[in-house]
Amino acid sequence: MVLIRRRGCLWCVLALVAAAGCRDVAPPAAYSENLGDEDTVLIPVHGTSVAYNAGEGSATWQPFRELDAEAEVEDEDEDAAEEGKAGGLEAEIRELIAEYNEIAADGEIDELVVYYVDEQQETLEALLQTLTAMDEKLEAAKTALEEKLPDASERITTIFTELERMTDFTLDVGALTVVSEGEVTGEIKDGGSLPTCRFVLIDEEWFIEVPGLPSFATLEQGLTAISTTFDTVAQGVRSEQVPAEAALAQLEIIAQAAAAQRGGDAESSDESD
Repeated sequence: MVLIRRRGCLWCVLALVAAAGCRDVAPPAAYSENLGDEDTVLIPVHGTSVAYNAGEGSATWQPFRELDAEAEVEDEDEDAAEEGKAGGLEAEIRELIAEYNEIAADGEIDELVVYYVDEQQETLEALLQTLTAMDEKLEAAKTALEEKLPDASERITTIFTELERMTDFTLDVGALTVVSEGEVTGEIKDGGSLPTCRFVLIDEEWFIEVPGLPSFATLEQGLTAISTTFDTVAQGVRSEQVPAEAALAQLEIIAQAAAAQRGGDAESSDESD
């Protein structure tokens, strides 16, 4: 509808100009004489006389348009259009995050990695597989400690709530910023050294990108050490080769370090309960 109306206006202007240029007789002198001077051209235009007492009230005065006001309205319309476009992009990203987190909750790694850009999929697949194995060892350590230290349940819960964040695949995204039609950045809550993520549009599909993602080789050594600690705690406490209280204290140190890395604060307790 808008395009048709614009074209209609254009054709009206063309028809008007063409009609004025096809006259066989010269226009009246009143419409063509220059009444100005050498510096200013002033062509008079005579208006049509009006009988003010004729058809009183039949005509309505149309005031001149206020150009500034129109410009403001156009700016407001453009701003509203941009806000609407940004809101639409944000809605698409929120839908993507919801789908991703639903799959993450099920631990389907193969389905999860395809949400990331191609160049990061291999690293993230290895990372997620490692975190899955780590999570199993973490749960085994928690079970062993709960059995050996039934009176320390609150302390164990506090420590393991922090440790379980390390193996959580889900994305907790706060504010979104629309950079362009093909890029949106998101604030990762408790992201620590990786506070943001990017969402990029590739071939009409949105993908997740982790800015500054280290190679898996860089991450592997530290992850293996933590995973081994969880496994040692689980087996050592269960076999009573490792004192449960000492094992819990060691895990508390790891939890506090993890909290400091993400900018949080893991509660600690010096009581053995």
